[in-house]
Formats: sequence, structure tokens, C-alpha cells
Amino acid sequence: DMNANTLAGRYEVLKQSEDRFVNKTVVSDLKAHGKRRTILSISDEYLSNPNIVTWFNNQSELFSRISSDHVVDFIDGHAAGEIMKSPTLVIEEPGSTLVDLMEKIEIQASTAQEIVAKVLSGVNEIHELGYLHLDIRPETIGDNSTASEVKLLSLGNCTSMDSGTMSLSPNAKYGAPECYSPNLKMAKNTDIYSIGFLLYEMLIGKQAFSEQFSSILSEKTEQERDSKWINWHVSDRQALPLSEYQSDIDSKLAESIHKMMDKDSANRYSSAALVTNDINIHGFRGGSSSTATGEYPGGGKRGRKSTNRFGDRSKLLKIVGGVVAGVLCLGVLVSFLIFRNTEPEIQIDPDELNALVDTAETQQRVVKKLGWGEDAEVVSADESYALGVEA
Repeated sequence: DMNANTLAGRYEVLKQSEDRFVNKTVVSDLKAHGKRRTILSISDEYLSNPNIVTWFNNQSELFSRISSDHVVDFIDGHAAGEIMKSPTLVIEEPGSTLVDLMEKIEIQASTAQEIVAKVLSGVNEIHELGYLHLDIRPETIGDNSTASEVKLLSLGNCTSMDSGTMSLSPNAKYGAPECYSPNLKMAKNTDIYSIGFLLYEMLIGKQAFSEQFSSILSEKTEQERDSKWINWHVSDRQALPLSEYQSDIDSKLAESIHKMMDKDSANRYSSAALVTNDINIHGFRGGSSSTATGEYPGGGKRGRKSTNRFGDRSKLLKIVGGVVAGVLCLGVLVSFLIFRNTEPEIQIDPDELNALVDTAETQQRVVKKLGWGEDAEVVSADESYALGVEA
């Protein structure tokens, strides 16, 4: 199958590795100006296993149907015998994984939010195709050095929502409780649990996370750590409140993250889209996707009671409600005076009124554009009216 370290006269082999029963061959695509690609194939010892072959072909078919910018790029697929004995899948991966980024630096809060937003986007498309991902962890999230490019790499554990069973064993550190119980049903929010736990880990930082879960991480073998992680996920124990580490975090955002990783699946978000809406409304304000620095705005450091700036957007929504109510009240007053054919007691500058109306309409469009999550704060009619009168 290999001729002078070249496959099919096109792919120059650079590196090979194995993950479970899949071979990963990193190559230079000679027909695409030397671009690096990854060829996935079944390990020789598993080629005779029809279940493995069926599983691999299903992953290839799923890869070819996904168009999200946040799932690894599908380049080509080859039947068994075309370039290898195994059927093959050619993909283009980013240069590194989230593991590399998390080991190098403390990820800035705004960057963590952007990474998770892109992961949620990729997962949402997988869900819309009728599949669960079930293997979300730093090792299966590809990125570049600035985290401006983020893609889900592995679809190896994807399973149809109708099947209710996993193709492979779940990843112990990020797996939801229902992954380990035949009596609990897996659903879209099974993936949301994993994403929430990963976001929580990035936000509190390496040192704080290591201290909180020291009894697990101190175990010497991976098997012992995995066993303890599973025990933690299926137990009633909860992660410490985010406010213990980020004193300035918006309370609604903290609630959203803890809701993502609630042990009871009935209490979690039901879809990735709803999570995205709430994080957009209550999330971190500021920062740039061009940097993933460990310093916080203002120089704050990670750890308990640190000063991470999260915007309180509920105040903005109350102000919007007040302005809209004020405009409505003003409009009613003007109409009443006009229809009475009397001279208004208060002369209103038309330019000032138009500016106010424009501002209200613009802010309404902003609120509609942001969307509302399940638990978004809605300003009551009475409160809006009071704010409008006060304005």
C-alpha cells in the first residue's frame, strides 16, 4: 500500500499514530500544494471485524454530510483497496488541539467563551443531523495558536439519537452521568454536560481545578483516575460555585454554566442553541479572539475571588424596557393632546423625539437579534412602565 512513503502517488507520509482501532496518518497532499491532511483508516487487526468496519463507514458518511465551519473539514473518502487495505477518510485538521492551548497558558475568559460558542455550533449541526457526539474533550477539539479557529476533530463516538447506545466507551473526565447508566436516556444535553464541564474547567483555571479535584487527579494511573471521575459524575457531588473563583462573574452566566453541567439531565438545557443564546446575553464582554492570554483585563489573576469582568447585561435590558415604555407614554400623551385640538403644555423638539424613537427601535432590534434563552430575564410590564415614567 505504501510506495516510497507515498500513498496513491498523492499523499506523502509524514507521521503515523494509532488511537483505539483507528490509524492516523499525517500526510502532505502533493496535489494541494503540500497541505497537511490526516488519513483515518482501520487498524489491520480489526479489518476482519464487521462491526468495526460498519462503524467506520458510518463515521465517513456522517463526515461527508457536515458543513459546519466548526467541525473538521472532510476532504475525501476512499473505499477499501483504493489507497490502503482499509477504507479511508481524508480530513484537514487544525495544527493543534485544545490540550496544547490549556497546557501552555491560562485561557482568558472571553477566549474560553468563544471556544465554547464554536464547539456548540459544531455540536448543534451534529444534533440536527440526528446524532449525539458523546466524546467532547480537549483532545477532540482542534484549534490554532490563537483559538480563532476551533473545530471538532473526532466523530468516532457519534451515535444516532434513536439508538440509545454508545459505539465506544465514554470519556471518563467529561462524561455525563447518563453515559454510565443503562436506565438513563442519552440526549442532546448529554453533550451539553461535557461542554459545560469543560467551560467550567477553563474559567476557574488549572491551579484551582487541580485543587478542587485533587483526590482524583492525584491518582497515579489513568485507570484509577477514570474510575474516580466516573464515580464523581454519577454521585450527588457538585462542582463548587463559579462565584467562589470569579467574584465579578454575572450571576446569570454562572447559573447558565452550572445548568449546563447539572447532574440531573432534566434540569439542563435541551439544546445547544439555547445555551448559545444565554451565554451571548449574559457572557463576558470585551476581549478578542486574536489572543488567548492568561491575563485578565485589568491584570486580574485566576483563582478564588479573582476579578474577571463579566458584563451585567440585565441592566441593559431594563434600560431598553424603560426607554421603550417612555417612548410609548410620550406617544400617548402627544396623541391625546393633538386629538383634543388644544395647544400642548410642553413643546417637544421633533429632532429629540425622532432620536429617542430611533434609539428605542435600534435597541429593540439588538435585543431581538440576541435572542432569548429559557431563563432570560424579562422586565415586567409594571417595572417597564415605572422606568419609562421615571425617564
